[in-house]
Order: sequence, then C-alpha cells, then structure tokens
Amino acid sequence: MSTAETSAAAAASILPCSRIMRRQVCAFIAAAGAKGCTDEEISNGLAMNPSTTRPRRGEIWAYGLITDSLGERRATASGRSATVWHVSTAGLRALSLPETEWAADKVTA
Repeated sequence: MSTAETSAAAAASILPCSRIMRRQVCAFIAAAGAKGCTDEEISNGLAMNPSTTRPRRGEIWAYGLITDSLGERRATASGRSATVWHVSTAGLRALSLPETEWAADKVTA
C-alpha cells in the first residue's frame, strides 16, 4: 500500500468520529480560557493520540473556531516552543457557549 493509499484509508476510518473529536478539541481549548492550549496539552488532556489531535485542531482552525492570533508560545515537555491556541467567538457559538465567555478575538490591546 502506498503512502497516499495509507493516508486515504486513515482519513476514511476516522471520518465517522472526526466531528465528535473536533468538538472535543474545541471544547478543551475553550475551557482553557485565556491560558489557551498547545497541541501537546490538548493531546495529553484528552488522552488522544497527537496524530489524531493535530489534524482535528487544524480543521477547527480552518473553520475559524480557534486562533493563534495572540502570538503566544509555550514550551513543550521536550523544551521546544509551541503555538498556544485560543477559542474564538465563532468557537463559542459552535459550542453553544455564551459569548460572555473569554474569546481571543475579544481581547483588546
């Protein structure tokens, strides 16, 4: 099986669960509030494989539900610098959370 075939098979196998996992990732980030989360923190907090977490985080970022617009970075367990993700107002709406909750796009300089 080629790499492309393996990737396609993996994508097809995750499809039934991906919506639920996207919601879990978005809710985890929203629950962190102003602190936000790195990919590593999301994976550890949800006990989810990083190879599953990162694509779901990428999808919800593409939908505008989370953002890295604050430019924050935090060290991972290995000491490397990682992007900190925060929920957006659109993410709060998608999770049916009150827009009075903290959201990165409501932060003023």
